[in-house]
Amino acid sequence: MTMTALAVLPISADRVSRDGRELMVKTFEISPYDDPQGLIEQDFVYRQFVFTYLETNIDEVISFHTREVSVPVDVETSNRNNIVSHFTSYIDYERYGMTGRLYLDTGSLYTRSRGFTTQNYTVSATRTFGGFRHNDPSDIPRTIEENGRTLNITGINWVVTGTELVGDSLLPSSFNAVVSYSATASRRVSIGYITTATYRGAIEQAMVDRVIVTIIYQGTPLPPNRTWLWILLAVLGASLLLGGVAAWIYFYKARDVEIYNKHGDEYERIGREWIDFKNPVVNLLPHKQNAYTENYLLMLSKKAVLELMGKDLEIRIENQTIRRKVDNDKIFIREGDDAE
Repeated sequence: MTMTALAVLPISADRVSRDGRELMVKTFEISPYDDPQGLIEQDFVYRQFVFTYLETNIDEVISFHTREVSVPVDVETSNRNNIVSHFTSYIDYERYGMTGRLYLDTGSLYTRSRGFTTQNYTVSATRTFGGFRHNDPSDIPRTIEENGRTLNITGINWVVTGTELVGDSLLPSSFNAVVSYSATASRRVSIGYITTATYRGAIEQAMVDRVIVTIIYQGTPLPPNRTWLWILLAVLGASLLLGGVAAWIYFYKARDVEIYNKHGDEYERIGREWIDFKNPVVNLLPHKQNAYTENYLLMLSKKAVLELMGKDLEIRIENQTIRRKVDNDKIFIREGDDAE
């Protein structure tokens, strides 16, 4: 059995007979950032069979990340009547690559005036004066007081209340005056209202947590003559060469750091990175899109701790570089920390 170029050991490797064929089935668990093509091996010999790559099956293991959010929404109205009817019962919301439905918190409504203006209006009143023998307006008051406001006369309507016979004619002998008064007043009124309501709920994102890769190889029996020896030697030579390359990758550029980001009170793994022990650098930029906060935790493997003990590890976040001396397998950093 040979090690793959991706430097990941299979979690299982089984030789099975299926439909008259000899198959080698290898199963791997990798991160969503790894390329499954790097797991495919060149032809190899196992128990008198030469196994050749046949197919790859990939299954993604999905996990869901959720976050509680609240969003304020403003609505303008001309009055304060039944304001809640101007809000929808829910809104669809998307942020941080996460989506969900938020529902109206009716207890959160807060209404305030959008501004004020001066509005003019007319104040009017009517008075009746009686006992006039003639419809002469000279004795009628030109102004009156109404609720502390002076109103001016605007019109008189004379009403006949009595008559007398003069000669052969019946003529008016007494009058009442129905007098109209008015004045212009002003008041400060609101030009409209703004109401803020809060929508609350959870948004979530489906993320590929890990990938299960099944690689199937089909076996061909070795020929019964000496030709098989040359084939075996060639396959073994290629396997040794590939194994040497894979071993170099594993020992010198293995993915020896797991990257975690703080989510709530816990740290969640968001990726893994290789470390070149001759030039130890960890680049967090490819994983920033999966981060929730600015707080990170780097978990080093035992091999990485042994190789880097007492040395400086360089961590890069965009245009910032932070240095930490390795003295255990955990390194806590916060984006924006001063370099040490």
